[in-house]
Amino acid sequence: MINFKIPKIDSLRLLIPISDLKIIDSKLLKTFVTYCEETAEIDSEHIKTNVFHSENGIKTRFAVVNLFNEDKVQVQYLAIGISSKMLKENYFFGISKSTIQSVFNYINSTGIIEVSKEAFLNAKVVDVDFCIELKLKDNTCKDVFKLCYDLTIPNKQLTVNLFNEGTNRGIQWGNREKVHKAYTTKQFLKYYAKILELKNNSTDFYNAYLKDRINEKTLFSDGEEYITDENTEENVLRIETTIKNKDHFATYGIYCKTLIDLLNIDLPKYGAIFNRPIQNYMTGYKTVNHTTELTLQERMYIHTLKLEAKLMGLKPNQAIDKLVLSMYPNFTETKINTLKVQRSKFRKRLNELLDIDKKIMIQNKSSNIQKSLTEVLDFGLVPN
Repeated sequence: MINFKIPKIDSLRLLIPISDLKIIDSKLLKTFVTYCEETAEIDSEHIKTNVFHSENGIKTRFAVVNLFNEDKVQVQYLAIGISSKMLKENYFFGISKSTIQSVFNYINSTGIIEVSKEAFLNAKVVDVDFCIELKLKDNTCKDVFKLCYDLTIPNKQLTVNLFNEGTNRGIQWGNREKVHKAYTTKQFLKYYAKILELKNNSTDFYNAYLKDRINEKTLFSDGEEYITDENTEENVLRIETTIKNKDHFATYGIYCKTLIDLLNIDLPKYGAIFNRPIQNYMTGYKTVNHTTELTLQERMYIHTLKLEAKLMGLKPNQAIDKLVLSMYPNFTETKINTLKVQRSKFRKRLNELLDIDKKIMIQNKSSNIQKSLTEVLDFGLVPN
């Protein structure tokens, strides 16, 4: 069953001391990677190999890692990637106190390791993916993704990817592997069409566990409303975000170091896990009056910026620096400090003008935008 609007745990990595488990597959003794606890990230240059277990699209990765602890001492841990796919037909329930026994049983059934329940629950957790499913009524997933892209704040430090393939649609901000310690500004966020992704990118899993149930009343529910339409590919949207480690959790006032800590979190109370990156990456939608907000000169700046971008094959925000330099060139007699201030103010204003221009374009695209926007705002998919 999909419980719409309810946050849940989708996947994570466990770190269990080698001394606390029994390794059955000897290949694990030959796999070593360097792992940094501070950032919860692997140095890819040192990855040699991993041991994978695969069953009907459920892929589980095991690797022995050298983890630097708080005292900067190397300790060997086993890193295990676990996901809600281990729940098979109960995939949409997510990982929780009520489903963790199934995950535990699955890990021990792989024939790779044997681990006790105590060691399992006390394992360290990193790279935790949280998600929410939403059922759209006035929009399609594609509509929402385009709107979010239009409202994204220009930022050279942020990678934004809008993908609209026939087999996968969505938008993502940031990179899971490049957050480092910028927890409050670079948290990974992704929106995508969940059912479409399952059917095309997780085909073996979908066919084995979900295909025969995808339109059952027991699978899709939203309170008292049961959804049995055939358009689930276009209107079941998943929001996904990643919390890297205990320091990242701490920025939300959450203490979470072990799996048992994670399972004890009352997720509905921590909507900020999703709201903060949404607020960081997108501007709030508001009505903009073209004649009063933009002067003729400001409209000329936007026009020039778009023209420069088109000529260079860039996005408008990527052409800002070129326009700034053309307006405030190095060969002027202006003092260097004054020049820097002028450039900074002009650069900031150009970004603001692009933001206003996006909102104007969004308003003009459809006479039905307000109805669609109301749903998007109600779900919190974009800032107010």
